[in-house]
Amino acid sequence: MSRQETGLFAPFEYPFSDGSSSSSPKDTLATPELITDHSYRISSIIRPGGEGHYDFKDLALPEGWQEVGEGISAIDWERQRKIFEIVCAKNYALPGDLIVEPSTGLLKEVRVEVDKKYGGGQATVALNRDGEYRASKMSNARMFAPLMGTVASFLNKVQYLRNDERQIMSIAHGNQGYYSTNLLIPDTCLKSEGPVTTPEYQAEFKKKAQEIGVKLGDKVKWAHFDEQGILNNVSLSWGFGGACSYELDRRGFGKSAYSPHNVDGARQAAVLHSVVASFINDMLDQGHIYTPFGIYDAE
Repeated sequence: MSRQETGLFAPFEYPFSDGSSSSSPKDTLATPELITDHSYRISSIIRPGGEGHYDFKDLALPEGWQEVGEGISAIDWERQRKIFEIVCAKNYALPGDLIVEPSTGLLKEVRVEVDKKYGGGQATVALNRDGEYRASKMSNARMFAPLMGTVASFLNKVQYLRNDERQIMSIAHGNQGYYSTNLLIPDTCLKSEGPVTTPEYQAEFKKKAQEIGVKLGDKVKWAHFDEQGILNNVSLSWGFGGACSYELDRRGFGKSAYSPHNVDGARQAAVLHSVVASFINDMLDQGHIYTPFGIYDAE
């Protein structure tokens, strides 16, 4: 059975379109050598101007994706579709199309619609010629996990084909609430002999964290750094079960990840994830790296 026969891919059908879609049936990506790739970054959610629709930042094709070649075309998209439907169901969203660009095998577009009982809305995330996945009409926080998670799942398969262990991280929804997948601190931060940040940086970052919260629609009340200068806790509010927060958990074997506490809402997860992502990206900019399984020292 061909891909078109499965009914999973509809590159020329736009059931959620009102005529203002960023894509069109005639729109195609540039040839592979002209599509931009990007250095490794932690993707996040933004809201330009602090109002209107949400968007994704740093959700992009990784460096060297062209080297994978035919491996991308061999991805099992029927399985991906089933995972997409499960993620949508957990977020009270209806799965739309998964559109694959035929000449490259790249995931080109993902569409979802949220049930009207939970705020409604229709949104798309699409790959542009700059190699970035950008959202259109993403107005409901319940859209974050299905769209971001589906793209991240595809990009992680590309990472696997490239033999790159670094994961593309995203927001997800499980039985205990919302969380971020594999939101890890670079290993070299933990191995640093001295603090990795200064008091001045920490003060400025706390202001930045508050700005991120305001733009995404929540208030960051606490951003704490440990003695190594590592961000180890971000909290939004206090409730019956304690703080709604992300906290650095150092108990993992060889890795330290940020774990959620009382994160019941997608927007809360977006704020916490995006604050932590901003810190990790700062560390990457400083030259800190992830090492295989967290056991090798940086050169």
